[in-house]
Amino acid sequence: MKYLSKLKYFFVLVFLTLFVSATSLDVDAATKLKVHFVDVGQGDATVIQYGNSYSLIDTGTESNYPKLKSYLDKIGVSKISSLVLTHPDADHIGGADLLIRDYNVKTVYMTSKTSTTMEYKEVLNTIDNILSINDGLH
Repeated sequence: MKYLSKLKYFFVLVFLTLFVSATSLDVDAATKLKVHFVDVGQGDATVIQYGNSYSLIDTGTESNYPKLKSYLDKIGVSKISSLVLTHPDADHIGGADLLIRDYNVKTVYMTSKTSTTMEYKEVLNTIDNILSINDGLH
């Protein structure tokens, strides 16, 4: 479990580095960058915001998706640029299919680890049906 926690923070640091390096080195770059940790039951969903651009790491379970959606709506999210799914356990990907549909997710990054669970199959089906049209699977 500690490995997964470290992996999650690694992804946060990678995204932060990408956001900061992708912007010009102006003084208010740091004021545009925010990281939100949303309690979605057993874990957290991590929202990385740079201005009006949003990325998300994990979604929590499907039963906790309304809590995540409510938070995203409250902070004004209308679409998500990228979604990182750290591994295919239900407490990390359970709400991913709903999030992809609701927030017009542009790109999904996921591990090569597979699963036989219904949640995993739903995510793959959603990616096939919605994202593959735009070549958004990495």
